[in-house]
Amino acid sequence: MACVLNRPGSLGPAPGKRSRGELPALALSGVPIDAGLYRSFNLVIAGRDGARFVRSNGVRTDGWALPAGVSMITAYDPNDAASGRVRAHLPAFALAPALPDWE
Repeated sequence: MACVLNRPGSLGPAPGKRSRGELPALALSGVPIDAGLYRSFNLVIAGRDGARFVRSNGVRTDGWALPAGVSMITAYDPNDAASGRVRAHLPAFALAPALPDWE
């Protein structure tokens, strides 16, 4: 699974930049992503063995493994309280019972 979100202040297209909508397919195909081709973004790539968060400022990317358990991703970094959505909803998600193993 892969999904992309805009970073703060980067909503919509920009002249000379490609659509970020193609990023999930690129990430899953293993094609290297040139951050300079896109406006800033957050990308989450997850599979059976874990999840990874990738952030780009439109010039370079960096990323890290997400910890096991609940993480909430918005336009900001994972679980960043600067996001009103994270402040409002992460505590409830963290208290929700874990889903059963779906294997």
